[in-house]
Amino acid sequence: MRSISTTSIFQCSTLRTISVTLLSRLNSSCSASMTRLKKDTYPRMYKVRLVQPDGSTYSIRYHEPRKIICLPVDPSTLTEEERKERLRRLKPEKPKKIYQIEDDDGDFDQRSWTNLISKKT
Repeated sequence: MRSISTTSIFQCSTLRTISVTLLSRLNSSCSASMTRLKKDTYPRMYKVRLVQPDGSTYSIRYHEPRKIICLPVDPSTLTEEERKERLRRLKPEKPKKIYQIEDDDGDFDQRSWTNLISKKT
């Protein structure tokens, strides 16, 4: 009489060897599997910190390795002052350049501009 081992090896129709584990003490549909799990993708999930607009944070699983994800603020919920302050922070004004024009023609020195003139050879 032959004894049944806990791991048996069967030959599949595609000539691949599939290992089947039989668990005698667990009688459920998960106790033995004949083929691999059918999934389109096998994604890896990374731990990411999610920041809500109110400042609260959660730890979630995300498909890309990122450190932090900030959710955008809904502008319709902001007051008029908060909206103006937010726009001012997001689009800072560029400093304006002030040029002074001197009208003194007597102080003009033509030799100070010779370094900007190149001679054609």
